Amino acid sequence: RTIISSVVSFVVFTTYRKWSVFSAAVASPILGYILGQMSFMGIFMVFMLKTLGTFNVFQFLVGFHVFSPGGCGSELKLVDPISFDVVAQLKSAERWSYARMAMVATNNSDGEDEDAIVLLGDENVYQYRWRPSSRELYAVPAWTRQYRRHGDGSFPGTGPAIYNLTAYFTDNTFPLTLRGPTYSLFSMHLATIESDSSGDRAVTTADYLNVADFTAEQKGTQGLILRALQRPSHRPRVKRSQSLLEFTATSPGFMFWSVTINPVEESLIVWNTGGNSVQCRHLTNLTLKWEIKDIRQADCLSIAADKGHIYMTDYSHDGPSSTSDWLGATSLSSHKDVDKFFIVVDSASGRIIANRTISEGAGVQTSVVVSGANGDVFVGTRSALVRIHN
Repeated sequence: RTIISSVVSFVVFTTYRKWSVFSAAVASPILGYILGQMSFMGIFMVFMLKTLGTFNVFQFLVGFHVFSPGGCGSELKLVDPISFDVVAQLKSAERWSYARMAMVATNNSDGEDEDAIVLLGDENVYQYRWRPSSRELYAVPAWTRQYRRHGDGSFPGTGPAIYNLTAYFTDNTFPLTLRGPTYSLFSMHLATIESDSSGDRAVTTADYLNVADFTAEQKGTQGLILRALQRPSHRPRVKRSQSLLEFTATSPGFMFWSVTINPVEESLIVWNTGGNSVQCRHLTNLTLKWEIKDIRQADCLSIAADKGHIYMTDYSHDGPSSTSDWLGATSLSSHKDVDKFFIVVDSASGRIIANRTISEGAGVQTSVVVSGANGDVFVGTRSALVRIHN
């Protein structure tokens, strides 16, 4: 019995010793990696604190997507352009997309002058009203609709554009966290959504555009899918947002910047940078007017509506070709030897009028295309600001 006990004790001791050595060998690099990452994050946060002052870096890091779908909140401020004094402000529990907001002058139900402001949150679209006569800024909560869901493979939306009291916008304003066939164009009238007796929002005819009549137009063509929503009278309660078009059936798409409106021809220009497509669509029903394919349009294009011109850009064929390529390309970690082109398009037909090389082998640089006086157009490259006389 004594011998057996001694043998068992020896085996247990030897096994424990070997396991301890193995655990230490494995744990040491893991612990070192964790401590290294914590040190890096600590240094980074101290640097950001010194750079940004009282900005809550930790709240920003944990408030976006992963830990809190609603984000870490936002604040809308109206500032006097002369004195820079804050004349009104409102807070939101949801963080708004960093895309641009849109504003239009309108009237309320009493005929008073108001400004309507449209903002996109991480998941919902919001409308606010500014009443100059009483200096009142207030929300229109009944108008709020969800346009995307956290974790559905999409990204918060682009800056909205407003025309004829209708807001137009897309989701996916950045090629990050995208997966699956996601990328949509939305339209939503600024009319208020009433509430019915059950507490659900009842959709009025002003809130939706009828897109059910042209489903066949898009079926099976270049991966474009049209989700045809029923007319409001047939679908009184809709939790999903307004009229929409899904642009891609096989891979995620995105668009930097904002939907652009052509008020002369009553059309809108929207592009899928990841899908190499620029489209012109009718404002009234979102049907396709024309499309330019195989174009890497990543800049904020400009419309010279009085001339019937659209100014956009393109990159050479060795440039980014899919959504997954663009994040590295814009940081110049990939696709460095790429040419950039300036393109003039006829707004009525989509015909390319001119195509000029403005940068050779300098890589990708997204830019705002600006129409100036005297027929000038300005656009940025990675190394220069280019002036083109049109």
